[in-house]
Amino acid sequence: MVSLWGRAALPHHITWRQLGAGTYVVAMEPSTNRDAGRLDARTRGALQHLSAGEQRRYALEIGALAGSEAIDAFTADAGRLAGHPARAVTEGAQ
Repeated sequence: MVSLWGRAALPHHITWRQLGAGTYVVAMEPSTNRDAGRLDARTRGALQHLSAGEQRRYALEIGALAGSEAIDAFTADAGRLAGHPARAVTEGAQ
């Protein structure tokens, strides 16, 4: 899975899991705040509000990588963007 978005607009990434009996769900979500909750965001002065009728638009790209070559290419690109070399994730994968 690949998700791309502007970090200035959505600076946090939250991953949560539902591990209920017979049900397994994973969510990976970009967010305006950490997952510590509204009280934490309010205390830090980071809680964002939308007034009645106010809108915000975000650009997100979500997709899937097909095969080890696509995964390795994406990993290399991400490493370059982060300023460090990234090794192939599929090295030695069977």
